[in-house]
Amino acid sequence: MSQALERVRPICSPRWARGFRPSVIAADEPFDQDADRHLHPDERLYTFWHYWRNSFERDAGIRIDHALPSPALAGKLTAAGVDRTPRGWEKTSDHAPIWVEVEV
Repeated sequence: MSQALERVRPICSPRWARGFRPSVIAADEPFDQDADRHLHPDERLYTFWHYWRNSFERDAGIRIDHALPSPALAGKLTAAGVDRTPRGWEKTSDHAPIWVEVEV
């Protein structure tokens, strides 16, 4: 997985996030990764945009919210995505909701 798909540019790591690497999410096992990345390997999928410098409007985001399915659910994934609509509302969160559909 390209780290370029996970973020526009490197970000400063707060103390609690030091040592985190996107490669932790993209392991070699088939379902040992984020549901969105598994279903959409070549798309930019951001879940967070700062409020400054029109980050959302420029799509200058980062990916910090992930759905990590259990092995039992991973084989039943049918769809996953990021709902950007609420992020565009006035006075909303700087995160966008993620969603996952599984076959039951």
